[in-house]
Amino acid sequence: MLDDEGKRLPWGYSCGSMERALKRKDQMLEKYHEVVVRDNATRKEKRYQKPEKKPRCKDE
Repeated sequence: MLDDEGKRLPWGYSCGSMERALKRKDQMLEKYHEVVVRDNATRKEKRYQKPEKKPRCKDE
């Protein structure tokens, strides 16, 4: 996981499958701005960011 400045936090989670890791990613994005998911088999990492909230349009 990354902090607000984009620096990697010194901790993380281990999951038994990629499916479980992606569910955990969704949970972590509720709390953190950006999350990194790494597949230990391939060592590939993917960064996910919290979706931007779109402003609501007011009815006139």
